[in-house]
Amino acid sequence: MDTDSLSLAADIAAMTTRYRSPVAPRHYIREWLTELSLNQQDLADLMEIDKSNITRWIKHPRRVNIDVLQGIYEALKPQFPSLTGPSDFLKPPAMAMAERQIRAAAQTIVGQRQEEPKIPPQRPGRGR
Repeated sequence: MDTDSLSLAADIAAMTTRYRSPVAPRHYIREWLTELSLNQQDLADLMEIDKSNITRWIKHPRRVNIDVLQGIYEALKPQFPSLTGPSDFLKPPAMAMAERQIRAAAQTIVGQRQEEPKIPPQRPGRGR
């Protein structure tokens, strides 16, 4: 390829990325509702909004932004303290729960290591 072709390819790539619509991250609101044994109306009542908003968010994920996820988190946090933040809804429930278990196990291991007595190093050649 000559330099003109490479330049044209770079310009086309820049144009397509420049005008591409932003892609909303995949959310797992429906899966979390199932995991927490809630339905759309329950969440709507907790958030003090109309159920149609919840339905719209589930059917049209592009309409969900961080403010929506924060609102869902704030509504569910009192009843479900195991939720760690709005980012939980960007992961399947099983993955978020597995991450929590891994973090808890790591903290336990680190705590046990800190409790172990430290043996002072022995100086070589001084023992008889």
